Amino acid sequence: MDDRYAGIFALARPYLENVNYGAMSRASLAPKIDQLLNRYTNAAHWLDQQMGRVYEALEKQGLLDNTIIVVTGDHGEEFMEKGFWGHNSSFIEEQIHTPMVMWMPGMKPQKIDRVTSHMDIGTTLLQELGAPADTASYSLGRNLFDESPRPYVVSSDWHSINIITADMKYRIPYNTRGIDQWEPIRLDDTAYSGPEATAALARNQGNILDAIRNSSKFSRKGK
Repeated sequence: MDDRYAGIFALARPYLENVNYGAMSRASLAPKIDQLLNRYTNAAHWLDQQMGRVYEALEKQGLLDNTIIVVTGDHGEEFMEKGFWGHNSSFIEEQIHTPMVMWMPGMKPQKIDRVTSHMDIGTTLLQELGAPADTASYSLGRNLFDESPRPYVVSSDWHSINIITADMKYRIPYNTRGIDQWEPIRLDDTAYSGPEATAALARNQGNILDAIRNSSKFSRKGK
């Protein structure tokens, strides 16, 4: 949010008025993390106002009942709940859990609590436009309204993928950066003991191999 509008749209106070990401460290930010969270909240509120203008325009033009709307984020945001701030430093829940709201004309309101993926958005839109229900030839996602169980989902950062199954997260780097966290962890981001980790990997071996194969499924010539 532009600093010129911070005071106008500020719901949460006090907020951190001056932010220099290049000069921030965890030690210096820790005493002010609540203020950074308030700034984030205020920025989201400002964005809500702008999106509201779009919705109102669609409604006034009679387009809302013929328009699919998807509002989401590309990542979560951590405010030192588990020792870090920002995003793209790990696959903890605070950094990978994103909100999503979808307006689908003609569909009754509902809340979806099951795990979904950003890859599901494109799949859902394509199927609304007539793509086949069998996604094998064009997508790794599935329809957001498909309630059938799924064995895993995958999240990613700039240099690794994170496989999330029913009982673990497992990070696999695909280049020489970020070689930490090879051991599986629980869904609540706590560590398994050695024997528990071995057992979790054994239980999910098929899912891991499938996720690795799918990582290049739609790349050029499979590379």
